[in-house]
Amino acid sequence: GFLVKVKKILECICVNCGRLKADL
Repeated sequence: GFLVKVKKILECICVNCGRLKADL
C-alpha cells in the first residue's frame, strides 16, 4: 500500500538524519 511506502521512506530519512547528526 501507499502508506507502507511512505512509512519506509520516512524511516529511511530518519536513519539518514541520525547518521548526519552522528557525523556532526
